[in-house]
Amino acid sequence: MNTQTSFEAAEAAGVVEVNSRNGGQTSEPFDPNGWRGVIWQITSVFESGVPDGRADAYQNADAGIVSFGKHQATLQSGNLGRVLDAYFRRSSSSTSQALQQEFAQRVAQREESLRHDDRFKQLLLEAAQEPTMSEAQAEIFAQNFYRPVVEEARRLGIRTPLGLACLYDTRIQGGLGIVITAVAQKLNIEKVGDTGSTGPVDEPTWLRTFLDEREAWLNRLADKREAENRTTDARWLRTSTFRVVELRKLLEAGNLNLAGEFTVRGQLIRGHVRGRERPEPTQPAAPTAVKAPPDTRILSGRYNGPPVKFMAGLHGPGDAHTWHDAGFRNMLKKLDMPVKFMSDGDRFRWYGEFHKPHLNLVRVFWKPDPNRRKSAQQAWDEDIRDGVINFYKAGARNFEVHNEPRLGHEGMGHQWHNGAEFGDFLRELMLIIKQHCPEARLWYPGESPGVPWTDQFAFTWPAYKKVSDLCHGICQHAYSGNTVDVETAVKEIVGQVRDFHKAMGVWNKPIIVSECSVNRAATPEFRAQVYAKTARALSQIPGVQGVFWYISHWNAPPGEQANAESWYGTNIADMYQRQIAI
Repeated sequence: MNTQTSFEAAEAAGVVEVNSRNGGQTSEPFDPNGWRGVIWQITSVFESGVPDGRADAYQNADAGIVSFGKHQATLQSGNLGRVLDAYFRRSSSSTSQALQQEFAQRVAQREESLRHDDRFKQLLLEAAQEPTMSEAQAEIFAQNFYRPVVEEARRLGIRTPLGLACLYDTRIQGGLGIVITAVAQKLNIEKVGDTGSTGPVDEPTWLRTFLDEREAWLNRLADKREAENRTTDARWLRTSTFRVVELRKLLEAGNLNLAGEFTVRGQLIRGHVRGRERPEPTQPAAPTAVKAPPDTRILSGRYNGPPVKFMAGLHGPGDAHTWHDAGFRNMLKKLDMPVKFMSDGDRFRWYGEFHKPHLNLVRVFWKPDPNRRKSAQQAWDEDIRDGVINFYKAGARNFEVHNEPRLGHEGMGHQWHNGAEFGDFLRELMLIIKQHCPEARLWYPGESPGVPWTDQFAFTWPAYKKVSDLCHGICQHAYSGNTVDVETAVKEIVGQVRDFHKAMGVWNKPIIVSECSVNRAATPEFRAQVYAKTARALSQIPGVQGVFWYISHWNAPPGEQANAESWYGTNIADMYQRQIAI
């Protein structure tokens, strides 16, 4: 957070891969509120390993004493204390009270002894499970970091999302003022657009110099720490230059608007979207035709697996605590639909009440560690075992083993690097599950459709071949971004399901569309119409056992809040029931 603690979340250097199209600089209004989501995702990857950020990210290895949260608020800088104060204002839970009573004074004094205090660490991790902690972190970083950076950007003439991202990430890591001063001296200007010694300076030139000076400053600071025999700090500083490398890759790709989809350290980020980055609403794109992989053996081209009865269900909430909300459970009771569960927490308590015999599914949930490659046995022991066994004891038999494995926060780039490696991991994990839950029916996991959505098969097919004999069925994810034409949105989703079946060429196993939605901002009435018509169309496809609408409730990250996909708290449920009855 400050110049002494510029090493958080920097143990492993990474590389940004940019695959967005039409990602160059364009003229658009200065909109920091609209850009904040994607900017925060980039820094969240740097600080806690995933775009959405980990409210429970914790480390105590550097001069910050304790670094905690999505953007790593440090005890030494005082920012952790500010986050906790904001959390205390919001939460009266037993965890909040314990932190206040036992540690508030020590936090205010920034005690070095808290670095190795297990009780303090445990309470922080418990607090991170409360939505109020995420809200507190967002408040402090908006007030103390993002807003000041926005004002600095205005002063400097920075007008693009990438420019603001460079400033914000440097403010988070430390040294922003030093680097800005160095840029002014190097270019002999005060702001973008001024004329320097070689002529007018545009924003790309200014950013290129800024990143060069930031990298040089980090290396100079590392040299200083080495001279002081602070070798650990020096190592963190040198390693942290990966942040500069990744931002520079975006600049070199011309993606000043942070547009389209791109990856940062293997993590997929859905960038800032303007009209030209996606098809115009009046001319929605049809799904790209799919060709089966060359080694796919299409048997009959017709479904010849076990008989299925189609049902439409609702994807369970993203947070386990939502199940404790009586209003939420009443919504589910009124809908009387199957619910897809995630295996973590105490969700199994509600399985008996909300599953349906013809359609039920539990997603096997685990926590990949970007800094440590876990074996399947370690994943089972550390993350999976208790949840799966609790659901199995509650009567669950259908388990979707993993989720969207091509995404970085789900394991891509650190747990596995291609479909074959994932297939090896998945096979070992499935065998472990079958050993403990012999009657379990295992489903190959749904995959992020991607852009274009067909690119998933280069990964999926090599993985699926390794586990096909263990799979009862296959899950698929299907989405539409169309928000203006119901029939087109339905056609896109149904087309994806049909083409997926053809591309996989697996006709002897049922398919569940385990995530499906209109995943851009749309009215509840529009969504309800799309979902009802999609359900009718999918019910006519042989072998499709069901679909789960995404999502009953979740605390969406900043970049996705505007999409308003949650059912709870809206009138989608009532409108959907009316549409189904038509």
